[in-house]
Amino acid sequence: MSVKEKCMCGNKKCDSKVAPGNTGMFSDKSLKFYEDPLTFIQAQTETYNTRVFMARLALKPTLVIADHALVAHFLESCSADFHNGLRDNFSELFGDSILFADEEKALQLREVLMPLFDQKYFSNSSENLKILLEDWYSDLDLSNEINFYEEFKNLALIYNLEVFLGLNHKDDLELMRDYMSSSKEHWHGVLSLPFHISLPVWGNTGYSRAMDAKGRLQTIIRERLRTNSSAFVDQLNDNNNIMQEESVCDHLLLFTCALIPKAVGAILSVVLEVSWYWTPLLDAAGNIHNDHLEHMLLEVTRLYPPFIGGIRVADVDTRVGEYHVRKGTTVHFSLLGCMRDPARFPDPDTFRPERWSKKADPLLGREDMLGFGSGAHACVGRSFSWEIIKEMTRFTMKTFSLNPTLPDSFPKVKFLPCLRPLTPTLFKPSPRINPSNQTKE
Repeated sequence: MSVKEKCMCGNKKCDSKVAPGNTGMFSDKSLKFYEDPLTFIQAQTETYNTRVFMARLALKPTLVIADHALVAHFLESCSADFHNGLRDNFSELFGDSILFADEEKALQLREVLMPLFDQKYFSNSSENLKILLEDWYSDLDLSNEINFYEEFKNLALIYNLEVFLGLNHKDDLELMRDYMSSSKEHWHGVLSLPFHISLPVWGNTGYSRAMDAKGRLQTIIRERLRTNSSAFVDQLNDNNNIMQEESVCDHLLLFTCALIPKAVGAILSVVLEVSWYWTPLLDAAGNIHNDHLEHMLLEVTRLYPPFIGGIRVADVDTRVGEYHVRKGTTVHFSLLGCMRDPARFPDPDTFRPERWSKKADPLLGREDMLGFGSGAHACVGRSFSWEIIKEMTRFTMKTFSLNPTLPDSFPKVKFLPCLRPLTPTLFKPSPRINPSNQTKE
């Protein structure tokens, strides 16, 4: 079927803009997409000379959007007519949370949750993060090469457990280990078929094991709520008038699952891969100007967003910009593609942190950074996560001396389920200065 023949609404006389592409039964491009989403997007945009096109993905006709302006519009203005495509298969895995809520419910939940992520609520937590980093450093074996992706990912999860469940990385070590182990198994359910089956030879499916892990995690969460709730939960209970206990548990599961730590670890591992850029910007003590840090992190997230995009399914016949979208049609908004849209980011494939400077482009601002989403389903913890990333980056810069990588030595990328270097560079850093201003021998 050639979508050039008629609009998706089915009306041959409709004058709506038609996205080019092939959605025929035997034209599925899922394999090429999942092998390398960026190459797929770039190839299709060159073939059709547009950043909006049709393709058959996961056996479904899909409108792919890699145009920055249209992705921003879609996220800000179209969510009422769509639901998260992952909800159809994985809502059971994460429960009743803002992740799968419709627009009206998502906006209500944002009113409750957003104030809790305000910086004033995390002033004490910021000090706890510094303590956590200092303790991690003191236990780190610098005689061996370090996989900082794994280290940062684990640190971010530990910190989330402290913030959201009130655990302590010293006093509750065993409980943290149990939670982290179950969290890893729970996350692997995202990569599994959503069926509860047991095969005689292979045993339970990954999804079934993930659901078992979810049960263990929820047991820990409910026990913490009964005995030692965190400051975050106390604030939530004081300001919450729409969330029942089950919804609170599901949101705490979301905030303490492996999703956020993987994103933090992914961004920070890429930061180390561009150490050739920031090493010359450090002073003798390893400090970096906040503007340089901010611009670098924005550029890292632009080129390598932790999550490459999202899937939405139309609940009604609707429109996305100039395009008709029929009920049941899938829309893939590509954060990976739109953040390399040359119409918004000239020379898009080049790492240029200075592009975020107001002097370089007065019209480019943080609102153009769609790596954390936008609209009703934008990440509620964006500012919180951003501060964690900045604090961990500063700590790393002040604590370690790294042999800078070369500008042309960036490793191959693994896109799914979370974008990161396929094989992160292993570093054997030398200590610059430890947090107590004493050299670590």
